[in-house]
Amino acid sequence: MRTARGGGADHVVGLFILIGFPVYHEGNVIYGADVVAQVIDSCGGLRAIEMLTLAAFLFVQGSPADRPRGWLLIALAPPIAYGFNLLRVCLIIPDPTSELSATHTVQGWLAFFGALAVVVLVDR
Repeated sequence: MRTARGGGADHVVGLFILIGFPVYHEGNVIYGADVVAQVIDSCGGLRAIEMLTLAAFLFVQGSPADRPRGWLLIALAPPIAYGFNLLRVCLIIPDPTSELSATHTVQGWLAFFGALAVVVLVDR
């Protein structure tokens, strides 16, 4: 198995290998038995991290959370956003031509609102 550093592709490949899905990657292109998929930079999770961190900041500003709790929520927002985005990419890779993959933008919004719901639940 030959790999090269490829940002978000590293973690997607690691997760697939963990669950037994045989893949490898070169840069940001992932190769499987019947799949060749590219994890482009905009799908790597940075935008999701930025948006959720900003949303967590706004949520903390509008809630009665104390300062340490607020900072904790803001600090947890990036890994939560990245995890949801990682899951989203992992759902697309096994069959990039499926109807699920065609709803790329909708998936991004669902992942964002799912991650936002987790931030709110963590606050509870």
